[in-house]
Amino acid sequence: AAPVAVHTLHPQPADGATVRDPKPVIRADLSALGVIENGSVTLRVSGVGAVPAVVDAASGTVSGRLAEKLRPGAATVILSARVDGRKVEAHWSFTVQDGEAAAAAKSPP
Repeated sequence: AAPVAVHTLHPQPADGATVRDPKPVIRADLSALGVIENGSVTLRVSGVGAVPAVVDAASGTVSGRLAEKLRPGAATVILSARVDGRKVEAHWSFTVQDGEAAAAAKSPP
């Protein structure tokens, strides 16, 4: 698969971001890649596996909602698609903050 520069996809959560939501919506802009073959887009998230991908052809975006919570720590997204007859792939990572630790840090002793 041909690698794609992840910054061209404007991914959400952003590459290197820290999120509090253990079930974030995964989103990327595929419009810069060219013509995406119907049904070829897949999203995978470490620790979860395949995430149902919904492609909005009008805007050129793909999004996926996690069915289960991610564990606190690093998560990697792998997006693949067929563009103009060739497979392309992008990877990006973000960190899921431990909700309990974040709540404990905010509450006074």
